[in-house]
Amino acid sequence: MQAIVEMFRKKKQIWIVPLYGIFYMLTFRVLENAIRIPGTYHLISCPLDQYIPFCEYFVIFYYSWFAYVALAEIYFCLMDRDVSEFNKFIFYLGTGMTIFLIFSAVYPNGLNIRPRIFDHDNIFIQMCRTMYRTDTPTNVFPSIHVFNSLAVFLAACDSKRLKKRKRILAFTGIWAVLIILSTAFIKQHSCYDIAAGIVMGIVLYRLYYVLIPDRIRAREAASVRMEI
Repeated sequence: MQAIVEMFRKKKQIWIVPLYGIFYMLTFRVLENAIRIPGTYHLISCPLDQYIPFCEYFVIFYYSWFAYVALAEIYFCLMDRDVSEFNKFIFYLGTGMTIFLIFSAVYPNGLNIRPRIFDHDNIFIQMCRTMYRTDTPTNVFPSIHVFNSLAVFLAACDSKRLKKRKRILAFTGIWAVLIILSTAFIKQHSCYDIAAGIVMGIVLYRLYYVLIPDRIRAREAASVRMEI
């Protein structure tokens, strides 16, 4: 109990995580309801999309994204004692997801690449059908599945504890790649969505894990020199 109290004392911003989660889901739902009518959004289409075959088995990895991100949040919020790593992680994810919401609001978008007819049936096809009914092919750019998966892996690579555990990093990286590939193979995202998610992940990683820390260290060094 004492450890939990100490963790909340050090990570005062932890309340942001559930609060932002509620904000994100409500905002996303509003944006989804606003563009349900065909013709009110821009269709995203990449020539490469037609060369990627539909493979229903990847739906497993697509759904595993929820567990992937949840495990990362549990680790950085509750298990990682390094407050700076926690701060970087939540602002990294939060910034990317907010950019996605803003982009969806100013540039409503959607896809028209999902298969309409399946030439066979199995449990994975049924899972895809269920997903298609519950997850509309709108507001897909950039792909949050891709961004969050890449963000979790890059944050793990930066973690002082996790980067020493090569097997965990390898597993995390392979899992991220499979999730990213799944978005294309089950026709949930265009190649443009995937590319944009990757670019956003890399740019924001540079911002929160390289540029800002470097600037903070430079200021601290300058402050020390002034005191001397």
